[in-house]
Amino acid sequence: MKITGKVLKSVLAVGVIIVVSLTVLGIVSGTRSPKKGQANEKQVTDKLPPVISKVKGLKVIDAGIKNQGQPDAECYLVVRNKTNVGVTAFTVSNGDLSIGKDGGLLTDNPMVIIEPHGEMTVSFPLSNLEKDVPVVITGVFYKDSSEEGVPDVIKMMHEYRAKEKEKRDAKKGGSNQ
Repeated sequence: MKITGKVLKSVLAVGVIIVVSLTVLGIVSGTRSPKKGQANEKQVTDKLPPVISKVKGLKVIDAGIKNQGQPDAECYLVVRNKTNVGVTAFTVSNGDLSIGKDGGLLTDNPMVIIEPHGEMTVSFPLSNLEKDVPVVITGVFYKDSSEEGVPDVIKMMHEYRAKEKEKRDAKKGGSNQ
């Protein structure tokens, strides 16, 4: 069997395309995530980004890193309620990450989680934070049913409570509206 120049060129062209494709895939997948054992450059490792509050009634009075340099390093915030009304829920955000505490997820009568003029410490893995992206208190629910914060975050907090209420009602065997 004789291989013609046309067939040889076709085989070489397909081979080049495959090699180039695999190289591009390797470069793209290599830039998407850090290699095992390497820290993501955008990840906080040594110093917290700015910590602020978009909620007048809550203030971060202390923030820091626990177990710095360890795999279980955590960011902690000490949050003070500056109001005369108890807090039943609040949310802290950093970029796309939102964490919070909510005394209304397990009950229809939300529990106070921060007393008036009281404090609470919240912590979460340091690896979840993005470098140079502020850590922000973005939403709060008070015992008197008032709320304060970024509208999208407040909406998300309401939706999360509603989902948890649906789950509770389903476990009871029906809706108690």
